[in-house]
Amino acid sequence: MNGKIWNDNDILLLIKSYPEKIDAELEKLFPNRTLTSIKVKAKKLKLKKTYEANTKNRSLAQSGEKNAMYGKKSKLKNKTYVEVYGEDKSNIIKDKLSVYRKNNPIDISGDKNPMYGKTPYNKGCKTTEKIKKLLSEKAIERYKNLSDDEKNKRKNLWIEKVLLPLIKNKNKTKPELIFEGLLNTLNINYEPQKPIGFYVVDYCVGDKVFEVQGDYWHGNPDFYDYLKLSKTQKNNIRRDKSKKTYLQNNGYQVFYFWENDLIKNENTLNNLKLILDENT
Repeated sequence: MNGKIWNDNDILLLIKSYPEKIDAELEKLFPNRTLTSIKVKAKKLKLKKTYEANTKNRSLAQSGEKNAMYGKKSKLKNKTYVEVYGEDKSNIIKDKLSVYRKNNPIDISGDKNPMYGKTPYNKGCKTTEKIKKLLSEKAIERYKNLSDDEKNKRKNLWIEKVLLPLIKNKNKTKPELIFEGLLNTLNINYEPQKPIGFYVVDYCVGDKVFEVQGDYWHGNPDFYDYLKLSKTQKNNIRRDKSKKTYLQNNGYQVFYFWENDLIKNENTLNNLKLILDENT
């Protein structure tokens, strides 16, 4: 095993073993690496330990006389906080612990960081597509196993911290300004840049969603051969399809207006009016 560069076999072994292995076991699996380097790599790969592995690690780190409970009898004795204290008091204890850890972080800034003044071993290295695919599959699997409450919590946090700031700072394109002008001409009340699930739609009118597509970025078939599209264009098209499927499954009708049509097509206003008049 190379002591510096992580090859695909090393990474695959780390992905497979990290969640359930304690620190001592990981050090045996990767004898030529420090525990710090193993944890740094796991963090970059967004790997998480299971509750059981974390609990065992903490227990071993506070074993013997280092443990504040050394020589004392524990109320827990392999029981959970809920079983001993009840759910309400258990939540209070957990909240206090969380606040303490947040207010007393371990400082590894500046020269306290083990990597201070050193060049990262993986500088310039890129994660292979094989590893990216595996990490993506693992992330999807973890998400599916979350409770509905946790999924909603994460979604709302992502909307608040990521999505809404992006919307606020987004500059409108020329085609979008033209499309807004058409809606205003028809005296239509609309919602621009509306979040729906994990997506943001350009314009929403009731159950109708309107997406303004740039000719280049979304590969307008009137001008671009799909087989000759760039990777970015193909990724945008795949994302458009996923977005449309999600919106349709949630009761929305989706309509696309191309940049070229908005700029040059005189029938665009009439086409928009027909769509809005339908079923209204």
